[in-house]
Amino acid sequence: MMNGNVAHQLRLYTGLVLFFFALTHFINHAFGLISVEATMQVQEGRTFIWRNPVGGVILYGALVVHIGLALHKVYQRYTLKMPLWEAIRLALGLAIPVFLLSHIANTRFAHEVFGVDDTYIYEFVKLWPNVGVDQTILLLFVWVHSCIGLHYWLRMKMWYRRTQSLWFMLAILIPTLSLLGFYAGGRLMEQLEADAAWLAALKAETNWPDAVEATVIADVKKLGLAIFAGLVALAFCGRQLRGFIQSRAGMINITYADGRSVRSKPGPTLLEISRANGIPHASVCGGRGRCSTCRVRIAFGIRYMEDPAPAEQELLDKIGAPPTVRLACQCRPKSDVRIQRLLPHDAGVSSVPQVADAFDNGVDMNIAILFADIREFTKLSERKLPYDLVFLLNEYFRAMGECITREGGRIDKFIGDGIVALFGLDGDPQKACEDALAAARAMSEGLQKLNIALENDLPQPLRLGIGIHFGYAVVGKMGYEMVSSVTAIGDTVNTASRLESATKEFKAEFIVSDDVVRTAGVDLSAFQRQQLSVRGREKPLNVYVVEQAHMLPVRMPKDPNAPPTNWLARLTPNWT
Repeated sequence: MMNGNVAHQLRLYTGLVLFFFALTHFINHAFGLISVEATMQVQEGRTFIWRNPVGGVILYGALVVHIGLALHKVYQRYTLKMPLWEAIRLALGLAIPVFLLSHIANTRFAHEVFGVDDTYIYEFVKLWPNVGVDQTILLLFVWVHSCIGLHYWLRMKMWYRRTQSLWFMLAILIPTLSLLGFYAGGRLMEQLEADAAWLAALKAETNWPDAVEATVIADVKKLGLAIFAGLVALAFCGRQLRGFIQSRAGMINITYADGRSVRSKPGPTLLEISRANGIPHASVCGGRGRCSTCRVRIAFGIRYMEDPAPAEQELLDKIGAPPTVRLACQCRPKSDVRIQRLLPHDAGVSSVPQVADAFDNGVDMNIAILFADIREFTKLSERKLPYDLVFLLNEYFRAMGECITREGGRIDKFIGDGIVALFGLDGDPQKACEDALAAARAMSEGLQKLNIALENDLPQPLRLGIGIHFGYAVVGKMGYEMVSSVTAIGDTVNTASRLESATKEFKAEFIVSDDVVRTAGVDLSAFQRQQLSVRGREKPLNVYVVEQAHMLPVRMPKDPNAPPTNWLARLTPNWT
């Protein structure tokens, strides 16, 4: 079986070659809006690239390899359950050769075998109007298939996300101009075809295929379709046969942290097993081992798994994952395992552990910082066995982490039983504070649910202390070698920590600074307001004391007296 990473790379690079060819084709069509002569001139340059021996080998080699790898991927799939975007791309990819074979037979094959001069005028007359609809479908299928692939490859890159609207505009504009140019040229040819003398001269000039040659071209097209249909059938039937053979080898159990357990044949990846059994599982990159959002912690059975492939290990090292963490899209269990998904099933691109280049050198910006920890955890830890304690902490971190990431926060670090989270790394102060308040409320509710779930394992319900402050902090990637991550330092961080500690003094679950409330523009006048002395600050800090964070309203009322947010500051953080 081909190495997964090699196959991914080959699919990517051959796809890029085919996309570049299609792009030049689309641009060539668009010149039909100017004149047929303009399309002919552009075609000369395009032909120079793709009709020379090197260009031809690269183009048709990429086409054969790309189709072959796509069918190999179909064969490798243990389930056909997949995200909608992936299903659309697969369906279009299988449909494109059906329309493409006719086009290749009438152009490149006719040119190479019968010496046909397949100029744009020849193509217009050949295609219009009889197969104009087929050509339109082919153009749209190729473009949509390509754009889906490019989008899901690039969407984790910061520069692409920042300019996504521009690329979306081009994705609409280019095929629109191409189709308009194609129809403009076709309509003109329709008028010229009415002149029998002109048509006879064109056929003589382009060495138009005669009846026998046309029959051969049609037979070649049919043969190509038959071969492709056979390969598709072989891929799908091969899946079924492999599944039947492997099912005779026995079944394995996959148990999830939430208690669900499923049975599967050995062979599929953990991500495929989740999808096949209808268990939501995050996978931003579609299971290509690029994003790490599908990662899981293997609580049992990791010793029976194969070691990570180099590409998987490289990504795991990049995010500083411990040995018990694997990418669900890459590891294939051969025996019973117990796993814990580490990200919410709806995790998006923002959950991909990547660091913008600017953070490498440090950024001075306004952010909201959340500190939280478990009350009286020391007493609890003294009564628990080590593995019980680890299980409890992991369940707590999972529940709280899901609340934080769902509300747009980024987990900075786990310290003992404490959590530090950052809000507003995108440079939007108001949204940062709104998200931080929403996260506090969600964490309080999440803790209540966790206490119910662990009722039989706890001597008393877990209690939480949360503190949130907003202000300037230095944000950057800090650490040593692989043990590094984006974190924040500064007075704002220390103050947030002090607010969390003060929840013990006030016997409250949540304390938030007035800076957060004012920046969010919400009204918390229903809650107790206090002044808190913070070490290192000359003046007391105005804070709101909330007995239980879940008491915060779902949609917090806006403060009518709140000053307007500086929209320019929201868009342009102060880069150091």
